Amino acid sequence: MYNCSRNEKRTEYRMNIYRKAALIAIISSISIFSSCKKAQEKQYEELVQIENSLFGEQTELNDSIARLFLQKADLYSKEYKDDIKTAEIIFKQGEVLNGLKSYEYAIRKFQQVFLVYPKSNKAAESIFLCGFIYDTYLQNYEEAGNYYRKFIRMYPNHTFVKDAKTSLDNLGKTPEELVKEFELKNKTVN
Repeated sequence: MYNCSRNEKRTEYRMNIYRKAALIAIISSISIFSSCKKAQEKQYEELVQIENSLFGEQTELNDSIARLFLQKADLYSKEYKDDIKTAEIIFKQGEVLNGLKSYEYAIRKFQQVFLVYPKSNKAAESIFLCGFIYDTYLQNYEEAGNYYRKFIRMYPNHTFVKDAKTSLDNLGKTPEELVKEFELKNKTVN
């Protein structure tokens, strides 16, 4: 009987130690999570500030600030892949790269948005912009057409569908050809 109560006391003592250890682990986890969350918020706020200063008082993109934004955005998107804001940040990287005339890199960022974050609110626009860049800047009309068709197929009710269809109809046409077609349409209507 004496041994039984002694064993019960040992078991109770061990359970108390386990409970305390579990409580310490939970508190530590909360503390670590809280500090990580603060670091993430700080990084995001820094990105927003850099983005806001990209143009400053000028209408052209400031290259050095743009490169700083791209660098910080890469760090954020790698560290916080599951954050809801990451798709938006990668999309903004695509816009900045497009502004820097780094079209292939811009396309890669837009592709990353719709491939890795297909449910983000920027996925549709990313597909459209891939087509637009191929069409407008790279004159790769085959790729542009592929992206425009993909966009129309995947997002038939999007506000850019009319633009995508118009772009498809006009792929590879020179400004002179477009003017002639416009004039021809006007003659037939009048």
